[in-house]
Amino acid sequence: MQVLALMCFICIIRNLKGLSLIGTLPKEIAGLTALKEIRLSMNKLTGPIPDLSPLKSLEILHLDENEFEGPFPDALGTLPNLREL
Repeated sequence: MQVLALMCFICIIRNLKGLSLIGTLPKEIAGLTALKEIRLSMNKLTGPIPDLSPLKSLEILHLDENEFEGPFPDALGTLPNLREL
Protein backbone atom coordinates (compact mmCIF):
# COMPACT_ATOMS: atom_id res chain seq x y z
CA MET A 1 0.00 0.00 0.00
CA GLN A 2 2.88 2.42 0.64
CA VAL A 3 3.98 2.10 -2.98
CA LEU A 4 0.49 2.97 -4.19
CA ALA A 5 0.40 5.97 -1.84
CA LEU A 6 3.67 7.23 -3.31
CA MET A 7 2.42 6.63 -6.83
CA CYS A 8 -0.46 9.06 -6.23
CA PHE A 9 1.99 11.79 -7.14
CA ILE A 10 2.62 10.38 -10.62
CA CYS A 11 1.19 12.77 -13.19
CA ILE A 12 1.91 11.06 -16.51
CA ILE A 13 2.04 7.47 -17.75
CA ARG A 14 3.75 8.13 -21.05
CA ASN A 15 5.85 6.29 -23.60
CA LEU A 16 4.21 2.94 -22.92
CA LYS A 17 2.83 2.85 -26.46
CA GLY A 18 3.58 -0.22 -28.54
CA LEU A 19 5.52 -2.15 -25.91
CA SER A 20 3.39 -5.30 -26.25
CA LEU A 21 2.25 -4.99 -22.64
CA ILE A 22 -0.10 -7.82 -21.71
CA GLY A 23 -2.64 -8.30 -18.94
CA THR A 24 -5.37 -6.08 -17.59
CA LEU A 25 -5.43 -2.43 -16.65
CA PRO A 26 -5.65 -2.68 -12.85
CA LYS A 27 -8.53 -0.93 -11.11
CA GLU A 28 -5.98 0.56 -8.71
CA ILE A 29 -4.92 2.97 -11.45
CA ALA A 30 -7.95 5.04 -10.41
CA GLY A 31 -6.09 5.74 -7.15
CA LEU A 32 -3.46 7.74 -9.03
CA THR A 33 -5.58 10.86 -8.81
CA ALA A 34 -2.88 13.26 -10.03
CA LEU A 35 -2.66 11.54 -13.44
CA LYS A 36 -2.93 13.91 -16.38
CA GLU A 37 -1.95 11.52 -19.18
CA ILE A 38 -2.28 7.80 -19.80
CA ARG A 39 -0.77 6.62 -23.08
CA LEU A 40 -1.08 2.86 -23.43
CA SER A 41 -1.96 2.52 -27.12
CA MET A 42 -0.83 -0.37 -29.29
CA ASN A 43 -0.36 -2.98 -26.58
CA LYS A 44 -2.14 -6.23 -25.79
CA LEU A 45 -4.15 -5.17 -22.76
CA THR A 46 -7.33 -7.16 -22.16
CA GLY A 47 -10.35 -7.25 -19.89
CA PRO A 48 -12.63 -4.36 -19.00
CA ILE A 49 -11.53 -0.74 -18.82
CA PRO A 50 -11.73 0.06 -15.10
CA ASP A 51 -13.72 2.94 -13.62
CA LEU A 52 -11.46 5.96 -14.06
CA SER A 53 -13.95 8.52 -12.72
CA PRO A 54 -11.71 9.47 -9.76
CA LEU A 55 -9.10 10.79 -12.22
CA LYS A 56 -10.48 14.33 -12.33
CA SER A 57 -7.14 15.76 -13.57
CA LEU A 58 -6.92 13.36 -16.53
CA GLU A 59 -6.52 15.27 -19.82
CA ILE A 60 -5.31 12.59 -22.23
CA LEU A 61 -6.33 8.93 -22.37
CA HIS A 62 -5.00 6.79 -25.20
CA LEU A 63 -6.05 3.15 -24.96
CA ASP A 64 -6.58 2.42 -28.65
CA GLU A 65 -5.30 -0.70 -30.39
CA ASN A 66 -5.60 -2.99 -27.37
CA GLU A 67 -7.95 -5.90 -26.78
CA PHE A 68 -10.25 -4.50 -24.09
CA GLU A 69 -13.60 -6.22 -23.56
CA GLY A 70 -16.98 -5.05 -22.39
CA PRO A 71 -18.72 -1.70 -22.56
CA PHE A 72 -16.93 1.61 -22.70
CA PRO A 73 -17.28 3.15 -19.21
CA ASP A 74 -19.87 5.95 -19.17
CA ALA A 75 -17.93 7.62 -16.37
CA LEU A 76 -15.24 8.69 -18.85
CA GLY A 77 -17.73 11.22 -20.17
CA THR A 78 -17.82 12.90 -16.77
CA LEU A 79 -14.10 13.65 -16.52
CA PRO A 80 -13.96 17.46 -16.52
CA ASN A 81 -10.49 17.90 -18.02
CA LEU A 82 -10.45 15.05 -20.56
CA ARG A 83 -9.67 16.54 -23.98
CA GLU A 84 -8.16 13.56 -25.86
CA LEU A 85 -9.64 10.10 -25.97
